[in-house]
Amino acid sequence: MIFVVARHDVYVRLHNRILAAIETCLPVVDVRPIDEGVCHLLPSEAREGVALAQRIKTALAENFSPVLTCSTGMAPTEFLAKIGAEMDKPDGFTLISSIDLPTRLEKLKLNDLPGISSGMEARLKAAGVPNVQTLWKLAPKQARAIRGSVEGERFWNELHGLHPQRSETAKSMFGHSRLLPLDWRTPEKVRDCGEQLTASASRRLRRADLRATKLTLGFRGSGYRSSTGSKKDDLR
Repeated sequence: MIFVVARHDVYVRLHNRILAAIETCLPVVDVRPIDEGVCHLLPSEAREGVALAQRIKTALAENFSPVLTCSTGMAPTEFLAKIGAEMDKPDGFTLISSIDLPTRLEKLKLNDLPGISSGMEARLKAAGVPNVQTLWKLAPKQARAIRGSVEGERFWNELHGLHPQRSETAKSMFGHSRLLPLDWRTPEKVRDCGEQLTASASRRLRRADLRATKLTLGFRGSGYRSSTGSKKDDLR
């Protein structure tokens, strides 16, 4: 096994080059994870979806690297577009239009949908929602009640091709974490790791032109088996 030092600043520079290549075709209005970009389309652009997706692929090949592929989803909402992009990886294009709903989604599993973790899937099934077809038939307030917050209703709207109202948010925290290998679980190594994590968070602060008002360093035990055999993780 060959271990390679992570070079986050290099990854950010490459990320920005990728965005610049996409923006020769369309403005990028949002970046989610570092490998996803969101573009909003005018009606005239939406009518040329297939050609536009091909232009972006060509721009990436010419301005960044022919090795890089991208999957593209086009839909009435960002949520549905993300689902579409996942349907045809690694270099495809999927259009999900309003008239395709819900038929286009019926073969998907609950955990194929963005935002549905294993815990949320268990909560949905406990509420009598075993599949995507049943999820589609929920009322917005039911989705909100199952989720336990307004995000459930927003999820319902996005799934049905409707744009939910979202208030502007501001970045309030930068955080980093690391699971220490066994040979790093000494006071000296923990200090070294803490300094590295602080430096990484500080670089992100400087790039965002922000200052910190509070620094918190937390530790948590790696877990142990209780007398009943259940796993505990409460050494914090």
